[in-house]
Amino acid sequence: MNGFGTYLKNVWSGLSTTLIGMGITFRYIFTKPVTVQYPEERMHVAARFRGIHYLEQDLCIACRACEKACPIDCIEIRFERHPGSVNEWYEFSLDYNKCMFCELCCFPCPKTCIHMGREFSLVKYHRHELVHDLLTWVGMRDLDRETVQKAEEAKRKKAEAARKKKEAAAAKKAAEAKKAAEAKNADSEAAGDAASEEQEG
Repeated sequence: MNGFGTYLKNVWSGLSTTLIGMGITFRYIFTKPVTVQYPEERMHVAARFRGIHYLEQDLCIACRACEKACPIDCIEIRFERHPGSVNEWYEFSLDYNKCMFCELCCFPCPKTCIHMGREFSLVKYHRHELVHDLLTWVGMRDLDRETVQKAEEAKRKKAEAARKKKEAAAAKKAAEAKKAAEAKNADSEAAGDAASEEQEG
C-alpha cells in the first residue's frame, strides 16, 4: 500500500507540475514578443540612462572641470586659448576602455555641456576604436577666427592708444621742463642785468 501510494503521489506531482508549466506556456503564447530586430530597431531607454557621452561644443569653455572630476583619468582635453575667449580645439577624447559611466564628469560642468547620451553600442574590432573624440569640429570655425581678429584689432588699438597717451604725457612733461628751464634762464639773465646796472651806478 505504501508503495502504491508513493506511486500515485509521484504521478500527481508529475501531472501538476506539467499543468503548471503548460499554463505558463499558454499564457506567454498570446503575449506580444519583446524581441526587437537590433540594430534596425531599438528598445526604449530610460531618461536617466547613462550611455555614450556627447558634448555641446558651442557651450564648452574648456575649464577642464570634467577632466579633473574623472576618477580614472579617461578624459583628455587639448586646446589653445586665443584673444576674445576663443578656443582652438585639438582634442576632447574619452577612453571607453576605462570609462565606468559614473556620470561624475557631468555634474561639475559650469555650462552643463557634457551629457550622458542614450547611445549604448560600443561594438568595435580594435581597442583603440573605443577612444571617442567628442568634438564636433577641430581647430576654429570662421566665426571664431573673425572673433579672434576683432579681439586682436581691439588689443592693437588699445596698445596704440596707450602708446600715444604715453608719448603725449612725455611730450607735455618735456615741454613743461623746457618752459621751466627758459623761465629759470630768464630769471638768471634778469638778475645778471640788475647786478650790472648796480655796478655801473
